[in-house]
This record gives sequence, C-alpha cells and structure tokens, in this order.
Amino acid sequence: MFRLLTSCWSRLKTTEETQRHVAIITIGLDNSGKTVLVEAFQRELPSRSKMDSCSNSELTTLLVDNYEVSVYDLKGDMQGCEIWPNDYAQAHGLVFVPDSSDLEHMQEVKVILPNLLSDERVAGKPILLLANKQDKTDALPPGDITEYLLLERLMNENKSPCRVEPVQSSKTSKEGAINL
Repeated sequence: MFRLLTSCWSRLKTTEETQRHVAIITIGLDNSGKTVLVEAFQRELPSRSKMDSCSNSELTTLLVDNYEVSVYDLKGDMQGCEIWPNDYAQAHGLVFVPDSSDLEHMQEVKVILPNLLSDERVAGKPILLLANKQDKTDALPPGDITEYLLLERLMNENKSPCRVEPVQSSKTSKEGAINL
C-alpha cells in the first residue's frame, strides 16, 4: 500500500511541475509604448518571438517559473482596434498601455476602455493598466488617470480586477515607477 501511495505521489508531483500556459493580450493605441514593454520583457526573461498570422499581431512567449506566457502585442491603429475582439476569448488577462503624457490619446482611451471592458469575452478578466511615459513632465499621474478614466466604476460594473502601475519610458528614475 505504501509503495502504491508513494508512486502516485511522485506521478502527481511530476504532473504538477509541468508547464502551464497563460495568454496575455497587450493593448494600447499607436505610440503608447506597448511594443517597448514587450521587448523589455524579452530582454529580462527567456523568450521566443514570432508573428501570429491569424491576428496580425506579434506573439512573444515568455518562460516564467512553470508558466509559458504568450503575450500578444496587438496593433494600436484604427484597423488594429477593430480586430482586437477576435483575441479576447483566448486571453487570461489584459495589459492596457496608455501614453500618460498624451492627453489627446487619453481622451481616445476614455472612449475605448469602456467598450473593451463591456465585451463579455473580457468581463471578469484581470486588467493591468501600465501608465506609460511617467518620466515626461506633462504625464498624468496614476491617480489622475484612474479618476479621469472612471476606472473604479468601470471595474465594478464589469467585475474585472484592475491595477494601475506607473511606467517610465526612459532611464530617468522616479521612485515607485517601473523603468523600461
């Protein structure tokens, strides 16, 4: 009996240690910095990259602990925004990257984000909002972005957990911000 249990335990342990797959979608308007973000991940973690012909997006696969994380970098132009919904169902979570120094694009984000979050394929999935380009003098701080985009209300309505993180696009260092 003991031998049977120990053999089952070793098999279970081997099964638990196999790689698990997670899909993340990186979304943002043109020039928001989402591709730079993905490239920074590629430099820091073991990865491989290829073009995904189905969605015309860049696919990067990162190896993080026992996880194989597929990061889809979706195009941010108008044509790209129209095909984003094709990729929502496969995602376990989303990373939305606004350029916090571009107020004109921030107005577009205020229109796009509620549509994104109200999609039934996105509702309930975690959202990481990386407030990029915090090192620029005219950048909105994360608290102002949260307020401007009405994130608290949007997250409650769509039952999607959200976290806003400041990100710097250059090597200038600010306390509490992620450097790319």
